[in-house]
Amino acid sequence: MAAGPDFPFHRIETALYAVIVLALVPLLGETAFFSKPLPQTKIAGGELALPFGLLGAIAGLLAINFELVCWQADILVRDAEYRISTQDPKAILDAKDKLTDAMKKDALPGDPYLKMATIYQMQNKGQEAMEWAEKSWKNINFNARSTYHSAIFRMMHIAYHSLGDRNKALEYAMKGRFMTCGDARSIYYFYIGKIALDLGDLPLAEWSFKRAVNFNQFTVQAGANLAVVLATLQKWEEAYTLAASISASVNDTDPTMLDILGIAASNLGQMATAETYLRKAIAVKDDQPIYKRDLGLTLLRMNRTVEGRKYLEDAWAAPGLPANLKSEIETVLASTSLFQRDFGVNLLRTGKKDEAIKHFQGLLDAKYLPGNLRNELASVLASLGGLNAEKVPANIGTAPMGSSSPAVSSATPEPAPVTNPASSDVLTIPVPATSPAVVGTSADTGSAPLASN
Repeated sequence: MAAGPDFPFHRIETALYAVIVLALVPLLGETAFFSKPLPQTKIAGGELALPFGLLGAIAGLLAINFELVCWQADILVRDAEYRISTQDPKAILDAKDKLTDAMKKDALPGDPYLKMATIYQMQNKGQEAMEWAEKSWKNINFNARSTYHSAIFRMMHIAYHSLGDRNKALEYAMKGRFMTCGDARSIYYFYIGKIALDLGDLPLAEWSFKRAVNFNQFTVQAGANLAVVLATLQKWEEAYTLAASISASVNDTDPTMLDILGIAASNLGQMATAETYLRKAIAVKDDQPIYKRDLGLTLLRMNRTVEGRKYLEDAWAAPGLPANLKSEIETVLASTSLFQRDFGVNLLRTGKKDEAIKHFQGLLDAKYLPGNLRNELASVLASLGGLNAEKVPANIGTAPMGSSSPAVSSATPEPAPVTNPASSDVLTIPVPATSPAVVGTSADTGSAPLASN
């Protein structure tokens, strides 16, 4: 009843007033307050009754007008909110006009400023959006539809997604965490972890994601990110267990989780399991070179050099591969090439010429060979009579017959033991430059489909 006159706003001070008044009813009921007759006293100064009555009437009319104007402003904001949700350019322009009118009618509530910030963020005007969000922070009047939590979240969202200021976004996220509790706090745990992962602060990311996974809204999204963090920190058992749970919840359809399962299993010595998961990852997304690189390295560790090399070369030749990954793969391919060359040399030294020729021919077909190795192989094959004319490099001459050619060296020492160059490598998962494949929040709700950002 006490909150009735304040409809539809229901500000917190009105609710507090209602609680206090209603609490006084049973208290006064225990006294003679309701049964004691009021004393009859003649009030002096009756001539002031009319002025005071008029003053009260004017104040009442002003209050009614104020509530009416506030109600009209609120209707304009709600109308603008609907128009924003349509994402239609014309409707959004109309929404801006309505929000401007709402602010002229009632400048105090922060809601119209917050909606204006949303519009400017949708238009990729990050700085203007931040200015409006800061105005909403300064103008909030305890309106339940425009809380401090909403304003701080919008500022965090603008800093992260529009301005790309990770440090500022982390500052807002930390502030939002202290201002909230329960489910409202979960979005800040998630964003703290997400931003920390971008900044390379893995301990903070691990700490935050481990808290976010406790909320149903972020069990999968935060869990997927946490699996990436744990794998990057080489906490293989934890990463494997968590990634297995997340992958099972999405029916093994997310390639990032499958890749983490493969990497973790490989480093735990479960090579067959690792191969299975990595092949699944490639089957889901065969245009991702990282998965092929990881499978290639795993196959090298299983001493399946030729097959592993194929996947590494496919990854190396992928368009748009980052320079650091390309260099990393070239290093592995270089050591693998030398290993394969030496293996062919051992075949020759043990009298297995035909096998050596076939081996060298296969190596000559490689997409990548370091340094002068291609010419060296062509020279050796030419001296052995196993070089096809169409595969002769443009600058190849006759095969050198001196000791510099490993195939015709005058010395015939005992064949050296052949070891796989990647057999002792530790597979690691790089921290993605962007969000992992299974994360991404909608603008306000924090809901996130399993989709690549």
